[in-house]
Amino acid sequence: MELRIYDTNLDFVGLTENQESFLWNIKYNEVGSFELHIPITEYNLDLFKIDRLISFRNTKKAGVIEAVRLFQTDFENKMIVDGRMLETYLDRHIIKENYYFNGRAKDSIYTLIERYGKFKNFKIDKNFDDDTNVTFVADHKNLGSVVRSVCKACNYGYTIDTDFTNKVMTFRLFKGMEKTKRQKERNFVAFNDEYGNITKASNEINTQLYRNVAYVYSSNSNTKVEVGETSETGINRREVFVDGNGIDKDKMSAYEYLNALKSLGYEALKQNSIADSFSCDADPYGNFKYKDDYNIGDVVTVGKRVWSVDKDLRITEITEVYEHGIMKVQLTFGTPLPSTLEI
Repeated sequence: MELRIYDTNLDFVGLTENQESFLWNIKYNEVGSFELHIPITEYNLDLFKIDRLISFRNTKKAGVIEAVRLFQTDFENKMIVDGRMLETYLDRHIIKENYYFNGRAKDSIYTLIERYGKFKNFKIDKNFDDDTNVTFVADHKNLGSVVRSVCKACNYGYTIDTDFTNKVMTFRLFKGMEKTKRQKERNFVAFNDEYGNITKASNEINTQLYRNVAYVYSSNSNTKVEVGETSETGINRREVFVDGNGIDKDKMSAYEYLNALKSLGYEALKQNSIADSFSCDADPYGNFKYKDDYNIGDVVTVGKRVWSVDKDLRITEITEVYEHGIMKVQLTFGTPLPSTLEI
């Protein structure tokens, strides 16, 4: 495949197609990544520079080159170029205040990015139809981390798309479509033994981070509330502490204040749910075609008969693998256990 390189002004720099392997990883409400293995040549050394962008035809996504490693052995000389998708730009900024929000989730994200995360050649597409409400406090936190947390709480996906022709990067929220076997509105998509379209499958249910009771406390007002499965006791009770000091009691009624504290607790429980995931390799040109029949964020049916697994899960991660002129996809469904904790 032909890889295209651009500078930070979205101007075309050059292209290459002599790569040994290329992994292109996109995620629903996390920051995706890429990894390129390519021979060391004078041209490639000059082309792959830190902070340049990498993309290819038929995608709106682009990655930021964050690392270039050179290797020499008795058998080969190669470069490994890797980085993350443009959404990583949001991780370069912090929220420079104690920010309290109570309202539509999408508005909170738009406001924070407009206030702290805008950059050259950037715009926000606000054409997203969803009225989910959230309450949260972000006290000098990382902007990208807060955007991810809100998106996960509301089951949103987010992306920064590129238009190199018009030199613009666009942030947008989205939700995948339901394409399970149990719905009747559109054609279903299923990955299981019955359709013979999965290999190297794995399934995981993990409760390490699961919490079912949120204890919200504000030392400023000496107020505490508990939400969730509060009747649970002993080993069945899994508690998480939530700091409620960021909510100003004097700016609302007593009723509104208690509801705001409860909302913080419910959001915390959403972020500490049971990790339920299914992964597999799939043929992108099989009975269900990648990008035509399914894409990141869609909810589909997955299963493996010998494991008694049959469930509807969202596609939360897709890795496109290009090797030896062949492309395959690796799919992750559901909510896998995070590799790092965001506090």
